[in-house]
Amino acid sequence: MTIPALIATLTAVGAAVGWLEHSWLTGGHYLKDGDPRRLTRTPPRILTCATVAGLFAAAAHLPTSALAPVLLLATAAPALAWIDWDVHRLPNAILGPLTGAMAIIMVATSALTGHWHDLLTALAGAGIGLGCGLLLAVLKVGLGAGDIKLLVPLGLAGGWISWTTLMHVITYALVVNGLLLAALLAVKVISRGRAAMGPGLLLGALVALLLSGCLPASPASPASPASPAGRGAAAAAGDARRVLEALPVRDADADDGYTRAWFGPKYSDDLSAAIPSARNGCDQRNDVRRRDALTKTIRPGTRGCVVAQGTYHDPYTGAVVDQPHTQLEHVVSLHAAYVTGGRHLPPQTRRDLAGDPLNLLIISGSANASKRESDTWEPPNRQFRCPLVARQIAVKAKYRLWVTPDEHRHMARVLAGCPAQPLPTEADVAPPSPRP
Repeated sequence: MTIPALIATLTAVGAAVGWLEHSWLTGGHYLKDGDPRRLTRTPPRILTCATVAGLFAAAAHLPTSALAPVLLLATAAPALAWIDWDVHRLPNAILGPLTGAMAIIMVATSALTGHWHDLLTALAGAGIGLGCGLLLAVLKVGLGAGDIKLLVPLGLAGGWISWTTLMHVITYALVVNGLLLAALLAVKVISRGRAAMGPGLLLGALVALLLSGCLPASPASPASPASPAGRGAAAAAGDARRVLEALPVRDADADDGYTRAWFGPKYSDDLSAAIPSARNGCDQRNDVRRRDALTKTIRPGTRGCVVAQGTYHDPYTGAVVDQPHTQLEHVVSLHAAYVTGGRHLPPQTRRDLAGDPLNLLIISGSANASKRESDTWEPPNRQFRCPLVARQIAVKAKYRLWVTPDEHRHMARVLAGCPAQPLPTEADVAPPSPRP
């Protein structure tokens, strides 16, 4: 589904959810039997619908794995904020099911992806949220029991995305809440003894969560990278500078939990059908060697797969080297991919990223040794700087990765010298088929 279609769908779903939520809210279903503390004022139905619809639409650019927990929080937020504002309570009838549903979704997602580290980070986030609430309660800054419990699902959602997002969620929640209360006190909308903390905490946390992924994705990758359409379209679209300007720009995630095994076995041929040379009976290293070799000798008895000897033009240095002095290079390193969105990809897509010929080159061992993982590294061969940046952009767009601010500035500076630099296409990078 394209991003505009996803936004439209989520907006419509959010409006419907808001309509149902308003009916549930005005019916007092959040109350225990005999509890007299019903709403003294009912929010306009259109306000509830518009709020939920807007939050759902803003969440469209979040990573797929983060979408469901944030949508649950966005669903509950208007009801929680209004109840707390009106009758100064955050009912367990909402907080309990909200926290439980988020946890169940996270456990199920971790079981499907095999990445349990995200769940551990989310649980740590819940603990940090609870700890911050208890500390502030001890310091007597006005947080009640409901506010402390609210920080648990907020921390859970932030930790599920990343440590950085968790810190932003806690910070934004507390800072925005403080600023909102100060503004309301200044204009005498509330008095010091009647300050509801829930609305400000929810507002700040949702801002942090939505900002963690709501920047537009590249139009060159309109479909999900898990689908053949999404992976085939990105590399074939437009000039490099235009696609770069459409890529999200964000700080790198923490690299906690990264291992090479996260992207599957080395040189695996078990890739999806959208990847050139996938499942052709030859590993990706030899596929790329056959593609990049200036001269080559195929080892007999390997059905045209294994390159026994070859010479290669190292694009990083411009030198010609023989095969024993070469290495397989990821244009976007797997570590760099991991911290710029790769940690959220499903298992097959991670394996595809590691084995995609678009992301692989044969280079000299000396060039690889001199290269350091950096957002601003440039190959000594000046003629390859523009093609290298274009290829990195194509990989980022194809797999819906973002670029860091330093990376974006570097790429823009390089492309300023070659503004019409095209992106490589699948046909440009496809290895030749083995010939038995």
